[in-house]
Amino acid sequence: MSEPSSANFPDSIANDTSLLADPANLQQFVLDGDHNDSITTISVTSVIAGVTAPGYIRIGTELIHFTGISSADFTGCTRGADGTVAAAHSSAAAVYSSIAANYWKQMKKEVIATQTFILGNAGWLPANETWTYASATTFTITGDKTDKYSVGMKLKLTQTTVKYFYVVGVSYSDPNTTVTIAQNTDYTFANAAATDPYYSGEQNPVGFPHWFNYAPTYGGFSTPPSSTISRFRIEGRTVFVHESENGVGTSNATTFTISLPVQAKTQANSYWMGACGFVTGGTPLTGACRWSVSTGGTTVSIYANMASAAFSGSGDKRAYLEYYYEI
Repeated sequence: MSEPSSANFPDSIANDTSLLADPANLQQFVLDGDHNDSITTISVTSVIAGVTAPGYIRIGTELIHFTGISSADFTGCTRGADGTVAAAHSSAAAVYSSIAANYWKQMKKEVIATQTFILGNAGWLPANETWTYASATTFTITGDKTDKYSVGMKLKLTQTTVKYFYVVGVSYSDPNTTVTIAQNTDYTFANAAATDPYYSGEQNPVGFPHWFNYAPTYGGFSTPPSSTISRFRIEGRTVFVHESENGVGTSNATTFTISLPVQAKTQANSYWMGACGFVTGGTPLTGACRWSVSTGGTTVSIYANMASAAFSGSGDKRAYLEYYYEI
């Protein structure tokens, strides 16, 4: 490995080898015999231990970059590294393993490259892989990517136009990782190539809409509410939903349910609940109604009051609510 002249990021992640900075490379040895200013193998009087290649050694004011170690020899040496001057050295001269100035220069390059990339991509990271359509809510990636993607992450891809989605599931079964996305009515994940794939764990990557429309199914109606607004967003593992029904529906049951945009988490002895507003017969109720999402549920249930009263199985009904639950 020669001295690097450019940053590794974003094509690869920097490590001790690419940064030429293994912390172990801080030892002293004794030069074995005279060495001229061009020899590319530097020999010392003892077996080299506790030092890894590639790295740097310093003799006098000369820095020497080595690519290998063989017993008591530093091999593959570049003399006069990092702008120093190659020189002849006498036997018994001190040989120091060294974190050279080039390391700090490489660190500078990596930092600048990282900052430039993050700012230039506005909070998005390139996936650098192929996302293969599996269904309207799933795609696959070759290999185990469960340490790369997680629930709540944001995705950006292009299928003729730019599309955005939330990640709501990640699983691996050799040889592929399956990523599940939250279906919405603003963007359709089509059975087509997904180009320019990006992902983000940032709170507000540029362009991401955050709130998405979806088309729920209503239970307890012969004719469901009309002129509805059903929107959701996901923060981490919490789903927030806004439901506004501007036209009444015709009731045919004592229950009232609305399908969730994403299934709730299955967690023993848990459910989520709160208050909501309700209209029946064109008249808003003076007291609050109650909403509830059960563990592992796929619907939110609405009750006529906070004591879970049932609705009339006839007439009209509609509700207004903001609710949340865990996924």
